[in-house]
Amino acid sequence: NDENLLLAVQIDAAINPGNSGGPCFSYKTAAVVGVAFAGRLDVQGMAFIIPVPVIKLFIQSYERTKAAHFPPLPMLGISTQDLVNPSLRRLCFGGTMPPSR
Repeated sequence: NDENLLLAVQIDAAINPGNSGGPCFSYKTAAVVGVAFAGRLDVQGMAFIIPVPVIKLFIQSYERTKAAHFPPLPMLGISTQDLVNPSLRRLCFGGTMPPSR
């Protein structure tokens, strides 16, 4: 669900079925930066990983409580909205239309 995606990082890489649970490495440092958990079959090269700090937080919580639940995380309390309405896009971008998707 959308709430769980807050714990994920979108990456530009293909994660195929069967690759979930595998490590994801930084191409600069070769350090593990997360664990692959979801790929998009309908979009090329778009996937999600669970970053190492989130995994560490979950493991620490499990070791303390022996329960597989995630501790509460802080939220910024902001939301976004796509500017698909042409009038709204012109208003927000000073009379010029940015490139459409």
